Amino acid sequence: MTDIHDTIRLARAFSSEVQEAFTAREFREVCARNKTTHSDDNLCATHDYTDANLLMQEAFVTTFDRLPDLGDENDGRLWDEAWAIAKAAEFFA
Repeated sequence: MTDIHDTIRLARAFSSEVQEAFTAREFREVCARNKTTHSDDNLCATHDYTDANLLMQEAFVTTFDRLPDLGDENDGRLWDEAWAIAKAAEFFA
């Protein structure tokens, strides 16, 4: 079972990774695209610029000091929920 505190910690770490990975212009474009063309919860404009899964993986390692096991239901849920929180907060989680 995932813990909300862990989910928020991961969302914050992922948000930081996204902010660091993009120029200011790219970051603004990602946020704008997420409100329009990528408004679906399962899509994210970060992927238009980079493999954002690598950013989330780095955030996971930074937060939990281990690689995620995406075959594990809890790690998968944690990944997905943290991503949704970060995206909803426009990467200022």
